[in-house]
Amino acid sequence: MQNNVFSRIVKLIILTAALVPLCLFVAVMLCNYQSIAYGVTINGYGIGGKSIAEAQQSLAQNAAYFEYMKTTITLGDRMWKVAPRDLGVTFDIDATVQMAYRVGRSKNALGNIIAQLRTAILGTPVSFTITINDRTLDKYLDDHLAGAEQEAISAALVFNEETEVFEMTPARDGALINKSLLKYALFQSAGRGVPATIALTQEQDAPLISEEALEPVMRQANRLLERAPVILAYATSTNDVMPSPPRAQHFLTKEHIKDLITPVWENNTLSLDIKEEVLNDILLELAPSLNQKPQNAVLTFADGKAKEFALSKNGVELDIPASIKNIELQLAQEAPVLTLAVNILYPDIRTETIENLGLVTLLGKGESDFSGSPASRIFNIRLGAEKLNGTFIKPKEEFSFMNTIGEVGAKEGYQYALVIKNGGDLVKEYGGGLCQVSTTMFRAAIYAGLTITERFAHSLPVQYYNPQGFDATVYSPHPDLRFVNDTPSNILVQTKIKGNKIYFEFYGTSDAREVKLIGPKEYDRKPDGSFKTILTREIYKDGALIDTDIFRSSYRSPKQAPAQKNPLE
Repeated sequence: MQNNVFSRIVKLIILTAALVPLCLFVAVMLCNYQSIAYGVTINGYGIGGKSIAEAQQSLAQNAAYFEYMKTTITLGDRMWKVAPRDLGVTFDIDATVQMAYRVGRSKNALGNIIAQLRTAILGTPVSFTITINDRTLDKYLDDHLAGAEQEAISAALVFNEETEVFEMTPARDGALINKSLLKYALFQSAGRGVPATIALTQEQDAPLISEEALEPVMRQANRLLERAPVILAYATSTNDVMPSPPRAQHFLTKEHIKDLITPVWENNTLSLDIKEEVLNDILLELAPSLNQKPQNAVLTFADGKAKEFALSKNGVELDIPASIKNIELQLAQEAPVLTLAVNILYPDIRTETIENLGLVTLLGKGESDFSGSPASRIFNIRLGAEKLNGTFIKPKEEFSFMNTIGEVGAKEGYQYALVIKNGGDLVKEYGGGLCQVSTTMFRAAIYAGLTITERFAHSLPVQYYNPQGFDATVYSPHPDLRFVNDTPSNILVQTKIKGNKIYFEFYGTSDAREVKLIGPKEYDRKPDGSFKTILTREIYKDGALIDTDIFRSSYRSPKQAPAQKNPLE
């Protein structure tokens, strides 16, 4: 009987011991349900047991105190008292309360109850969440620490216009406030919500470039000035790095060098460098005088065959990016001559390949007589013929007289001479007489059997172009003379003037086409002297007719300028 009573008492004790912590856990859960855990404080201010809204309201009431509590700042014997808000400090009430609410809620249910119970017994402090506006802080420091900071000044090169040498401006140490330490101290004090005294310190700011480091660079810069003008040269061929003598020479003057060079600090090393944008401008100015177009080999013929030729000439084009790299390297090496990089431009007709171009047969020849022409007209004829001499027309290429001749004006060397405009007006313009050239070329293209894609007759009959109906007028930009090289190989145009006659010869490879001309024949002649002509061209191959072309011309009354008289005189 006694044993049963004792057993019951033991069971009761065990049950009570088990229920006490359970009841305690339940009590903790109920007390902290949707509220901040008991024992949580913010800067000593208890907010445990409060809801989020209650805590926010309670902290907001005290926010002014935290934001305007005075912080003491010292710098040497200077001292200021300033509110955190004036330093850019902002107290984030919402973020602070959320952090407090997360105390005891970051684990599983059992872990959270244990953490909340521990907080209730021992307490858990939470600091204010704050932010610092850098612009506000910097402005306050600028306003109150004027003169306390002084940036270091590097030694620098300056050009003395009187002595024409580079000189050095001295370096100067600076003193800076360690703002990162100030911000850290603000975070610590404001986060705890307690007034603080923050001692500012000045730290030495050393210049990036010292006088000692700049000294050898200045000597190098002055050595470059002493060498001025520095030769810029480029080679005569791709195999020559430094020709003797150079093909071309230009110079970097003292004025160039003083604007061009500059000290550069890179990889903890000071060196003399060039301003690439300045050098680029210098080379752009030089390029037109350095660049040379390639010249085709020009053939001369006898008995309808290619016999000899003038040598071709390579052209050159300044490679500005590569030249900049060359000059940068060679300036650093203090080379006596700076080598420019050029690209070799090869002509279409090269001396070594001309025999392989198929320019071996006279395909067609045209001629005309300019007897009686004034000196200015003859000059323009010779100039136009010269510009077309050596013209290279590739297979399937359409030739344009006006595109090949280019601009026609005084700067191109042409003289004033009469031209026919607006269907019959005779006016003086630069280039008068070029129609003699186009007419003769048209005749060569006709006899070569080439496809004519554009041709216009003159509006008046002109003695120079007899027989009438076998002419081709041109005037920039239109009308034009155009034809296509529909032969199997290249065509080389050769021009020559003998006495008062101009000749055009087309050389290439014959495909056995034969040309037969019928006319030109006049018809529909009127009492006032106007008339029309028709020229028929038949092209045969292996005895069979393969193509027929008809060229019609219509001429106005020649009373103002009759056919037997030169209307351009």
